[in-house]
Amino acid sequence: MIDEKTLAELKQALETEKEKLEKELSSFADKDEDDEYTARYVDYGDSEEDNAEEYRQHEVNLSLSKRLESSLVDTKEALAKINAGTYGVCEVCNTSINPERLKAYPAARTCIDCSN
Repeated sequence: MIDEKTLAELKQALETEKEKLEKELSSFADKDEDDEYTARYVDYGDSEEDNAEEYRQHEVNLSLSKRLESSLVDTKEALAKINAGTYGVCEVCNTSINPERLKAYPAARTCIDCSN
């Protein structure tokens, strides 16, 4: 069980992480009406080299946006669980997740045993 002080600290950490992820995503991706992000295509110029670099950068941005968006979803879900009173419960075995694990990774969905 998580004490109230620890829960408040974890909630603050999650809110900070959410803001950080949203800021980073918005620096190179656009959010649609479904709260999904799409990497913007950069325009370096019209030369063949510019086009190759644009393509390479877009591929990097697509990969990064997917990873960051996945982290953002996990973070938002953890915050929703806090608000619903279900935070800190393993999604696999329904046991309490060790508070030390949550301090290390506040968006954890599973206990250590079920994460392997």
